[in-house]
Amino acid sequence: MPSHAHLILVGDIDQLPSVGPGNVLKDIIRSGRFTVVRLTEIFRQAQESMIVVNAHKVNQGQLPVLKEIDKSESTDFQFIEEEDPEKILQNILDLCSEGIPGQFRFHPLREIQVLAPMQVSDI
Repeated sequence: MPSHAHLILVGDIDQLPSVGPGNVLKDIIRSGRFTVVRLTEIFRQAQESMIVVNAHKVNQGQLPVLKEIDKSESTDFQFIEEEDPEKILQNILDLCSEGIPGQFRFHPLREIQVLAPMQVSDI
């Protein structure tokens, strides 16, 4: 890289760290040796979005709002407490096939993605 060039790194320090060793972005920012610009305005969700509210709580070291949501209540964040693996799987299937498409008009196959940790189980 030429000495007159500038290197710009873009990332989200609040995202989960990489699976491999190191935490490059966080380490660079915490070093204090580089100019850091933080974008703080949210465009994808409204400020009153429960996703945004809970993300801010977690970033501030607070517990998120995890009350169970009445299925008739319109919200972009849902917490469903369940221990039975079969019921968990059914809840996920119901949300992806009916709940989310019905409430947000997302196509169940093209616009919904489920992220889950790698486990040796059905869910």
